[in-house]
Amino acid sequence: MVGGYHLSNACTKSLCGNGVCESPETCTSCPADCWQCGCDTSTCKLPNCKCADLAIPGGLALEETPQFVVLTLDDYINDDVWPEIESVMKNSPRDALSCPPRTTLFMHGYGQHYDLIEKLLEMGGELACHTATHATSYTTTLKEWRKQISISNNCLNKLVEVNHTLSGSRAPFLFWSATMMKALAAEGVMWDSSIICNYEDHGGWPWPFLVQYGIPKLSYFAEAVPSSEKIWELPLYAPLNPNTNSSEECMDPLDNWTPNDILPMLKSSFEKHYRTNRAPYGIYWHPATLTRLARSSLLINFLKFTQQFSDVYYATMSEVVDWVRYPKPASQFRSSGGFNCGDVVVNVDNDLQCMHGYASNATVCDCADTSLRLCTKCPPADYVVGDLC
Repeated sequence: MVGGYHLSNACTKSLCGNGVCESPETCTSCPADCWQCGCDTSTCKLPNCKCADLAIPGGLALEETPQFVVLTLDDYINDDVWPEIESVMKNSPRDALSCPPRTTLFMHGYGQHYDLIEKLLEMGGELACHTATHATSYTTTLKEWRKQISISNNCLNKLVEVNHTLSGSRAPFLFWSATMMKALAAEGVMWDSSIICNYEDHGGWPWPFLVQYGIPKLSYFAEAVPSSEKIWELPLYAPLNPNTNSSEECMDPLDNWTPNDILPMLKSSFEKHYRTNRAPYGIYWHPATLTRLARSSLLINFLKFTQQFSDVYYATMSEVVDWVRYPKPASQFRSSGGFNCGDVVVNVDNDLQCMHGYASNATVCDCADTSLRLCTKCPPADYVVGDLC
C-alpha cells in the first residue's frame, strides 16, 4: 500500500508512488500517481502542456529546481489596507537576485482605489481577473462568465493609466466550473488559480498543469470535473498543520489564530515544499487579513525565513507559468538574472499623487453602487459595476 492505495503487481514492479504517472501505471492501478486520468506524458509536453502530477517541470533534479514564493491578494485595495501591503513590500528581504516580493491582485470592480493599484504595479505586482461583480457561482452560464471577464478587461483599460492585460483569473469564493474554464479560454485568459490541492489527496502538491485532459478528482468534489480547455491551472496549495499533519484552509488564517499559531504552520509547510518537489509556495490572503493581529509583520518574518534557503525566489503568478512552460535549472535561472526584477522600486510615496500624468491627484468618483478613486476620468454618476466603463 502506498499513500493509502492498494497497488496492482504491475504498479508495484514499476515506481508507483514516486509522483510520476508512467507505463504501465494507470488511473485504476496506481491512482497515487495517475490521478489525472487520460493525460499521456508522451504527447502532453512542455511548453504547451503539462500533466497534473508531482513531477518537476523539465525533469529537473530537486537540488536544481528554484523554489518560488508567490503572494496573492483577492478583491480590492484601498486606504484601509494599503499601509500593510506597502509595509510587506518595503520591509521584506529581497531574494538572491535582489527582487522584492511582488503580489498578484485578483480584483473585482467595487471600491477600488486605482491610484494605489497603479502603485502596486510600479512595485512589480500584477493584476488578474476576479470578475466584475464578484457574484458568479458553480451554475453561472457561459454567457455570463464571458461578460464578467470581458467587462473586467474593459474597465481596467479605462480606469488605470498603466497598460495592463488580465492574463489570469480566480473564481469568486473559488466557485469554479468547467463552464468557467471555457469562458476563460474564449476570452483569451491564459491561466487560472481557483482549484485547491490538498497534500493528502495526492501524496504531495502537484505542479501547475494544463486542464485540457480533465481536472482530477478532489476530496471536496464527488467526482472529477471534465474540462477540455487549454488553460493553465496554478492550484492553491493548502498548508499542513504541523500538529495534526492535515491540511488547513488555503485562504486566510482563521480570525482567532495568533501569529504563534500561523507562523510555525507557514514555516513547516514551506520546508515540506522545499524538500519534496518544490512546487510553488503560495500565500493566498485577502488584504484585510494583513490588518489583523500584526499579520503583516508575521508575513515579513516568514519571508525572512524563506531567504535562509538557497534558490528561493519571489514570483508573480504569471512568472511562475512562464517558468513552468520553459523551465531553467536554478543555476541557469540565476545566471540569466531570473525575472529581471532587481531594479523594482518599492519606496513609492504613499499619497494621492498620480503617477502617469493624466491628473496630478486622484479623484474620488461616487457612482451608483460604489465609490472609486481614480487618476483617470470618472465614469458617469449612474455607472453600475458590471456595466461597460
